[in-house]
Formats: sequence, structure tokens, C-alpha cells
Amino acid sequence: MFHRAETENPAGVAARFRVEAADADVDANKGSLLPEVNLVGNASRNWDQGSTIPDREDTAQVLVQLSMPLFISMSFLDVLKLRLGLFGPA
Repeated sequence: MFHRAETENPAGVAARFRVEAADADVDANKGSLLPEVNLVGNASRNWDQGSTIPDREDTAQVLVQLSMPLFISMSFLDVLKLRLGLFGPA
């Protein structure tokens, strides 16, 4: 009975999509609390044409960037803990 309402009733379908969107928002917000690591690299080659014998200069650079959130709203943490079931029995 409920399955038919969820799949055929437009209000039921809309409600299900709102729940799925809210779940996706929670997942996205959880990801924003995690550290982020980026690997950035570049390479270049330069030729010095000013002399009779061309001189070549090759450079390469690799950087590792680490970003960590420094401030997290306690109200958001509480919501996240509730959502994940991390609060123990009172």
C-alpha cells in the first residue's frame, strides 16, 4: 500500500526526492569536514637563444597541499553526530 503511494503519488515521489536530496547534502557536508590533500605539479623547458650554442633549462615542481578545517560549528557537529548515530545512551 505504501509502496504504491511512494511510486505513483506525485507528493510521495516529491517527498522521497527531498529526502534523497537532504541525504546528499549531509554527505557533502561530512566531506567538507575532512582534510583535503592536493597534488600539484608543473614542468617547463626554456631555451636560451642568445648565444651561439643554445642552452636548455628544464624545471619541474611537485607540491603537496594539505587543507584542514580549523573551525566547525558545534550545532552542525551535533546534527552530524545525531545523523550518524554517534551519541550514546543518555
